[in-house]
Amino acid sequence: GEIRATAFNEDADRFFPNVEVNKVYYVSRGRIKPANKIYYANNDYELTLGAETTIEEVERKEYMLMYT
Repeated sequence: GEIRATAFNEDADRFFPNVEVNKVYYVSRGRIKPANKIYYANNDYELTLGAETTIEEVERKEYMLMYT
């Protein structure tokens, strides 16, 4: 599945170069909130990323082990 993540200002500058579509990430210290259905209808929730948030890409073999 997918979930939308939103970041603003310096946080957006920090995360944007490191995140790619169709990859899987561990996200720590993000905030989960109900999605605003006006802008995003694919999921009931969305993530807000901030100064405390960390993102780490899940290696493909780890991802495959999680879902087999």
